Amino acid sequence: MNFIKLRTLFLNKVPKSSFAGITTTHSKLIQQPKINKRLYTREYLENYNTNPNFEADRIKEEEARLKKEHEKMLLANVAHDKNPQNFIKVAQKSAALLPEAKFQPLVVPTPLYSIVEPRKPKILIQGVRRQVPCKLKKLLVPMSMIIGMHLYDALALMTGRHKKSYRYVAKTLQQVRNHAINRGFDEARLYVVEALTGKHRRNFGLRFHGRGRSGRIKHDMCQLRIKLAEKSYEDLFKEMIRGKTPPMLAYSMRERALQTNAGYEEIRRKSWVLTAKGRQQQKLMLKRRVQLTYMENLVGIRGIFFLTSQFK
Repeated sequence: MNFIKLRTLFLNKVPKSSFAGITTTHSKLIQQPKINKRLYTREYLENYNTNPNFEADRIKEEEARLKKEHEKMLLANVAHDKNPQNFIKVAQKSAALLPEAKFQPLVVPTPLYSIVEPRKPKILIQGVRRQVPCKLKKLLVPMSMIIGMHLYDALALMTGRHKKSYRYVAKTLQQVRNHAINRGFDEARLYVVEALTGKHRRNFGLRFHGRGRSGRIKHDMCQLRIKLAEKSYEDLFKEMIRGKTPPMLAYSMRERALQTNAGYEEIRRKSWVLTAKGRQQQKLMLKRRVQLTYMENLVGIRGIFFLTSQFK
């Protein structure tokens, strides 16, 4: 038996792949059309003899035609984002939903410009206290509580708790406060921006038991880092107008009013800052003013008059 017969027998016994004859629905998205073959006709030969650049011109025209067809095929693709037919249609509310509304065209006499002012850089001052003999687990709670608070409120909160961790945080706050006053900062405008803590060192010792036995004990040392920022008068008064006056700042203002023997009219005018009920009323009145201003602007622009009658 020769080699050709052995090869044919071997190929016939090898099993074929089960996926060889399966038809797929996959089709290429981009199919480059082929350039037509050159046909040596009588007309082609006459043009070739009369014009020496006939072949180059014909190739350029054919390439331009194929490029145009290719761009047309890409534009007709569903995934093409530059085709306006593929844009998602935006649902618009019909005017029939508001039968009582009287729409007027929006007339703006002067163009509107939105100017974004850059943020003012914060003036930060920080203090670090190392080798604090306290566990990290116990320091995380008071340090997370003072973030974002006024300096007076943070000091009042830390000194009002009889725990070792709170006592060390209060000492660190007092340290940063003294440092800020020496640098010329106004303590009435200082807020806690950051409060970080972490392990500094761990010491090991021995704890002696009876019968000559002993055990190993751990002494953790942590470190505290507190950063304060001085808010501007504009930002501070904005918070006071919103009804977010710091309680300890209001307490100092009440003490000053008692020392100066302020009259009833002065205390009544400042009640939106001095008392908790006044600050709550200030929040509520500010919300109402914002809603009324919004409705007035809405009525002036779109002419929806029936909305204001619901709030009278």
